[in-house]
Amino acid sequence: MASGGRGQTPVPVPSMERVIEFRSTIPGISWPLLSADRHAAVVALQHQFEQIEFCDRSIQVEHQLHQMARVVDHAAQWVPFYVDRLKPYPGVSTDSFGLEQLEKLPIMQAGDIRTSFAQMVSRKPPRDHGSVEKVYTRSLPGGPSYLVRPGVNSLLENAIKLRDNLWQCRDLSARHLSIRHLPKSVSEKFDDDGWLPGCETGPALVLNTALSVDRLYSRLIEFDPVYLEAPLATIEELLAFCRTARHKPRALKEVRSLSSISNIEELSGGAHSYLRNLNIEHSVSYSLHGLVTLTLPCPEGYGHHLQVETAYCELLDDEDAPCGEHISGRLVVTTLQNFLMPLIRLDLGTRATPMGACRCGRTLPLIRVEHNKAVCQ
Repeated sequence: MASGGRGQTPVPVPSMERVIEFRSTIPGISWPLLSADRHAAVVALQHQFEQIEFCDRSIQVEHQLHQMARVVDHAAQWVPFYVDRLKPYPGVSTDSFGLEQLEKLPIMQAGDIRTSFAQMVSRKPPRDHGSVEKVYTRSLPGGPSYLVRPGVNSLLENAIKLRDNLWQCRDLSARHLSIRHLPKSVSEKFDDDGWLPGCETGPALVLNTALSVDRLYSRLIEFDPVYLEAPLATIEELLAFCRTARHKPRALKEVRSLSSISNIEELSGGAHSYLRNLNIEHSVSYSLHGLVTLTLPCPEGYGHHLQVETAYCELLDDEDAPCGEHISGRLVVTTLQNFLMPLIRLDLGTRATPMGACRCGRTLPLIRVEHNKAVCQ
């Protein structure tokens, strides 16, 4: 693959005038193109991803806007929350939909999800996009405990997850522990598909974030994973318990924080020191309330790359104009494949800075996310 591991010199990739054209088997989604078999699609998407992440940014934007027009058109017809909001903006479904049309659309706030959740669900989601999935979240205080997406979004999330593991050259045969927000009835489960659908992997254990910290610690020591991923607050609590416990994680090589980009926090200095003393790496990826992954860490360590296949991200100043390079702005996101619950120009209340071209050679936009605070001091 064109990407290398941390610290390696990136392999030069010839500039591409166009992304190679494929045929999608799922109606309504042309970016990226998808296969109906989810395992095959997760692996096959990596070929498209390699082309996308090195092609000219203008090509990425062209495809993003084309896909966005489909979502906006669907929302204007079938999603009650948007029917009246988008009436003053005719023509969004045409092939001429571009940045000028996008920038005229109203910006929604996180509070809209809290107060209008039921109205944001499509009355006629495309049948071919899969069954309804609930994504449990705690990043919307006072709002719904879960959001919804179609099965096709889960497929794309698995493909993005595989990209991350390939970028970071992780050992897929290793044991993997994931701590997630799960229904109350599920305390833990072993994932029969492994921790990367479409790939042969080592054992994968999933625990519920609702478990007590001593129970999480007990299972961590018993399962002895090489990789651990969990929400940042859970990692903080678990590492604090580990620092005073008798047994230390033996095989653990990397801890990965799953953070909602609407509530950015940093790991505390004590947690960082503990990981550093044990030679355990720490990485972070940011998502939109768990629905879609928005950023992955650059494999060469230069910042965070936006994942252009699943969301279009704008960085806007106080006048709602696009920010220039190295100028901090508000992060506004539009999801590209969730026809079931479209989020169009959602202001996340988070600030980030566009960093310009990345030295790794990838053309996926590079940003620096501004943290709100440390979890604890």
